[in-house]
Amino acid sequence: MVITFESAAGKWEEYRFTATLLEDFPLEAAWTQYGGSGTVRQITFNGKPLSADEQGNVSLQMEQVTVDETLDAASTNPVQNSAVTAKLQEVEAGTVFGMNAELSEDESSVRLSLTNKSGAEIASVDLPAGGGGGGGETSTTKVVLNATVDRGVIKEGDSAQLTYTYDHQYTSGDDAGTSTGQKAEIEVRILRGSVQLYHHTTQEVSKGSYTFDLTPYLQPGVTDVYVRATTTDPESGRKQSRQSYVSVRVVTLTLSSSYDLATRLAAGGYGDNDTATIPFAVNGSGTKVVTLYVDGVQTDTRTVSKSGTTNGSFSLVMSSLLAGRHTVQLVAESVIDEQTTLRSESLYLDLLRSGGGGSFIGTMHRFSDGRIFTEDHLTPRLTVGQYEQLAFDFVAYDPDRTPAVVTVYRDDQATQTVSVPRTTQTYTNRFQTQGDLSLRLQCNDVEYELPVSVTASTLDIEEATAGLRLKLSAAGRSNSEENPAQWNYGDIKTSFEGFDWSSNGWTGDALRLTNGAKIDIGYRPFATDATTAGATYEMELNCTNISD
Repeated sequence: MVITFESAAGKWEEYRFTATLLEDFPLEAAWTQYGGSGTVRQITFNGKPLSADEQGNVSLQMEQVTVDETLDAASTNPVQNSAVTAKLQEVEAGTVFGMNAELSEDESSVRLSLTNKSGAEIASVDLPAGGGGGGGETSTTKVVLNATVDRGVIKEGDSAQLTYTYDHQYTSGDDAGTSTGQKAEIEVRILRGSVQLYHHTTQEVSKGSYTFDLTPYLQPGVTDVYVRATTTDPESGRKQSRQSYVSVRVVTLTLSSSYDLATRLAAGGYGDNDTATIPFAVNGSGTKVVTLYVDGVQTDTRTVSKSGTTNGSFSLVMSSLLAGRHTVQLVAESVIDEQTTLRSESLYLDLLRSGGGGSFIGTMHRFSDGRIFTEDHLTPRLTVGQYEQLAFDFVAYDPDRTPAVVTVYRDDQATQTVSVPRTTQTYTNRFQTQGDLSLRLQCNDVEYELPVSVTASTLDIEEATAGLRLKLSAAGRSNSEENPAQWNYGDIKTSFEGFDWSSNGWTGDALRLTNGAKIDIGYRPFATDATTAGATYEMELNCTNISD
C-alpha cells in the first residue's frame, strides 16, 4: 500500500506501508518513504560511480590533509611555517656565540657564562679562583634544578604531570652538596610550536619538589615545557640561574567506522555467498596496526604508515560463519618505543548471518579505553558516569513482522516497549545511581544482555527521597514506544494533547512540547499550604523560539 499526500503547497510525498500486520497501521515505524523524489540514487566521485545503500546512504572515502602545528619526527604531515620558525629561533637562542669570565669581588670565584648571538646568557657556573695564597676558606654555590614528566608520550585526551625539584647547594669545601637554604624565583613556560600557552613566575620558592598538571595545555603534537630557577645573593646581588627542559608528545590515535548496523537486515542477514565489508578510518602519525576480532578471536590486521586520516576496510566471508549473531571488534595500536604502546578507542558491532530463522538484536558501541572482549564477547560491559548520557545504536529483526517489538528491561524490570523498523535506532538513557546494573533488550525469545557499570560522579549530588510525592524522568524515553503517551508515578498520571510524536515528544533526555503540544500532570503541588511544613519543588525547563 502506498499513500500519496500533499505535505505542503505543491509538495507531494509518498509513503509505503512496510509492516506485516494491519494493526500497526498507525505506527510511524510501519511507513517508509517511497519513490525517488528527493533521494540520491548514485553519485560519481573521482570518476568512480557510487550507488546508495539500502537506506539511501552513499559512503565517500576522502583523504584528509592534516597540517601539524608542532614538529614531530614520527609524522609525515606538512608543518606550519610558524612552528618551523619558532624552533629555529629556539636553536639560535641556545647556540653558543661567546663566553665571558668574571672574577668575584673577593677574588674567591670566577663566574663563567656562555652567551648566544644576541648576548643573552645561555648558562653560567661559578668556579673557585685558582692560585694565590692567604688564609680563609672560600666556597662556591650552584642551582640544582631537575624537571621530569610522568609520561613523555600520551594519547590525545590522556593526562600528564610535571614534577620539578629545586635546591641551592655548596659546591666546594666541607659543605659541598649541602643546601644553602637560598630561595629561588621559579619560572614555568609552556609552549606549543610558536604559541605560548602558559607563563607563570613564583617568588621565594624553597628547596623541595613541586608538581604541576599539564593536561589543560596538551594538544596533538609536541608541547615544550621550560622551568627556570633564578637565585639572587642577598649580600652581593649576584644572580645564578639554571633551566630545565622537558616535552610531552601528544599522539592522535582515533578509529571510527561508517558501518551501518542495518546492512542486509531486511534480507534476514548475510547469505552464504555474501561478504561483509567493515570500513574503518584511522587517524594519527607513525605506524598504526588496525586489528579485527570476530567472535572475540583475532582474525586479521591492517598496517597503516601514512600520517593523517587513512580509510580502509576488512572483508569478512560469510561462508565461514554459522547462522546467527556474530560480534566484530576493531582497535588500532601504535608502538612508540619498547615501553610504550598506545591504543585507540575500540569499536564493537553485531552482524547477522542468515539461516537461523529466529529474531535478532544487534548493537554498536565505542569504548574509549580500547577494551576488547574475548570470552565474554556476547555480553559487552558498558561504562558510563553517573548523570552522564549512555547512548548506543541498535537494530532489531523479527522474521514474522515489521516493525519488530522490542522490550527494554532494567534489572528485570520492564521500562519501555518500542516498535523498531529494520533501520538503525539509537538508545539513550541516564542513570542517577552509581553501581552495577543490567540492561536487557528482548525481541520475542531473543534476549540481549548488556551489563552496565555506573561510575560515581565528581559532583556530590544525592537524590531527595524523604517524603517524595512525585518523580517523572524523561531519560531513555522514545517516540517509538508502544504507548509513548504514558508518564506516570504511582497513581499520578499525565495526560497528553496535541502530540504528533515526530516533530515533538520524547528525545531520550527530555519531553519536547512544540506545535501546540501540551501535558497535564495530575498532581496539584500547591493544594496544601507548604509554608507550614515546607516543601521542595524541582523542575527542569528549557524554552526556545519564544514569541508573543
